[in-house]
Amino acid sequence: MPQDKAEEQLIEDFNEFIKKWCGNYYPHLIDSDDNDGEEFRDKIRATIRTAREDLIRELLGEKRWMEFKELPPKPKTRVFDVISNCQGLSIGQVKYDTGWRHYVFEDSLIKLSDRCLFELGFFVQKLNEERKSKLSTAKERKEGEG
Repeated sequence: MPQDKAEEQLIEDFNEFIKKWCGNYYPHLIDSDDNDGEEFRDKIRATIRTAREDLIRELLGEKRWMEFKELPPKPKTRVFDVISNCQGLSIGQVKYDTGWRHYVFEDSLIKLSDRCLFELGFFVQKLNEERKSKLSTAKERKEGEG
């Protein structure tokens, strides 16, 4: 039970945040002594994973720019060759990195985690949108002058 109004408000704000951003809202899992909140954290992870997959599908549309060909697995992990559909060439591999303790994209020069790749993709998308907006504005100005 909250001891003061500020703590009560903080808990209410947290609950509202969860309601807004997590489609699978289960308030009794936030403070569960039985499962130490693990079920709730799993729900959050699943919701975020689904939202990320939906966003990627929306951004990419139906066309796929890469294929992921599974190679013979290592004893405990899987390895995928990443093939560019534009050139039909391997551009690197997705494999587990023991130092980073998760799967990474790797070629002969660089190693990138999923977060790095997502941030890189977001940055490139933002630049493309800015350029498209500038071109559209310039085209409108030119048409307005003519």
